[in-house]
Amino acid sequence: MTTLTSEELVARATGSSDVTTSTDMSASMTTLADLPRHPLLFGPSPVHRLDRLTAELGGAAVWAQREDCNSGTAVGATKIRKPEYLVADALAKGADTPVSIGGVQSNHTRQVAARAGPRCVLGQESWVDRPDSG
Repeated sequence: MTTLTSEELVARATGSSDVTTSTDMSASMTTLADLPRHPLLFGPSPVHRLDRLTAELGGAAVWAQREDCNSGTAVGATKIRKPEYLVADALAKGADTPVSIGGVQSNHTRQVAARAGPRCVLGQESWVDRPDSG
């Protein structure tokens, strides 16, 4: 059985011959596991069951992913997952100085600098008016 996307259904209905089925596409799709990765985290984020909140909400199991535990920067690791792939790609292309650009309030740029080391260059801008930046 072949599964078609809405675009594929429209193409078939209009008689277009330029159609690739989902079955054909899945053989050539790249997944994250296929991409090179430069480790910047300590490992997978731990997940904890929140028993008291589960009980308070009537029994639906509630879990929390602890993104603050595995980056070594005391803030969430979600901002570091993407640079793991970007850094690997940059290193493969011969880059030697990571550059991270973001707002002055950006935790992302700080985390990249903390994990990438002293050669990292940060570009921090004031793109958004903030009442506490005055």
